[in-house]
Amino acid sequence: MRNTKYGIGNVFSTIDEFYNKPISESLVYYEDARLTMVVEGKLVHLPVTYLQPVGAEWELFQLDRIGDDLCYAHVGYPKNGQYVHEVLAFLRLTGGWKLTAVLRAATDTCYRNICAGSTDEIEIYSDIHKMLLQYSDNVYELDADAALRVFHPDCHMIHPDAGNDTFTDVNCSVFHERWAGVPHPSTLGLPKFSRIYHVELIDENTAVAKIGMAKLNDYFNDYLFCVKLGGRWMIAQKLTESVWKNPETLPVI
Repeated sequence: MRNTKYGIGNVFSTIDEFYNKPISESLVYYEDARLTMVVEGKLVHLPVTYLQPVGAEWELFQLDRIGDDLCYAHVGYPKNGQYVHEVLAFLRLTGGWKLTAVLRAATDTCYRNICAGSTDEIEIYSDIHKMLLQYSDNVYELDADAALRVFHPDCHMIHPDAGNDTFTDVNCSVFHERWAGVPHPSTLGLPKFSRIYHVELIDENTAVAKIGMAKLNDYFNDYLFCVKLGGRWMIAQKLTESVWKNPETLPVI
């Protein structure tokens, strides 16, 4: 991996700073970073400064890296008789990892059954997988209208800028502009590629998914914050990084 000075180990110190140092005194966060959560059946986006859990006794459940410059951590901590789960998404610049998005959900205990029964859980995973595969199909077809049907209208996409020490934060409606006039992949002899690497339920209405797919010759990996609203699952935040070739050919590190 390049820029090893800012490798995965530095994510731990970034997480610790987020939970132990007020954002006003910190340089580890992106100023437009959003906190996403479902409250009484409605999607809420807030600045990460809102209810920042300074002093929380956090513990790490999972740390996942999707490429050189994008990773997420599933962190939890007790608060007011509940247990708060947060998925913290990070992008890396020269100065280190920056917190760009947070997905939050509260449960009654640290470890709990997400659903009352296994059948309910299977149904939830099935619904999420169907939604993700629909999105993947529409990316291959370069059908922006169809793809955006599984996105919340206020969904943002964040990604590193190729060759620059910056990253882009745009509404996902930019699909229309970016995909306009592009030839259909079938006319170029390009096959569909998609892989759902994992889906992690945070609670019954909140999940994070890791998926790889291709748009023409551009192979990329996504972290998708997924929420259930109005009886259906949709994507509320997209973080993406191009890997430029089939992820299955990348060396294991």
